[in-house]
Amino acid sequence: MIVGAFVIPPSIIWDILGAWKMGHIFCEIWQTVDVYAATVSLLNMSAISLDRYLAISDPFGYPLKMTKRR
Repeated sequence: MIVGAFVIPPSIIWDILGAWKMGHIFCEIWQTVDVYAATVSLLNMSAISLDRYLAISDPFGYPLKMTKRR
């Protein structure tokens, strides 16, 4: 969602104009947000994949390990 809201719109403008017209500081901020958003997205997908792997590899023990008892 962050990528769609903050990274893609300036990228589209950059692609249409053919050059960066939004200033050096905004360029640095945009690049930083782009890298962080991509990294966080990748780590999030890795965590979900690990969780699904654990659920599939030990289907009977998974609920006991991951579900908090109340």
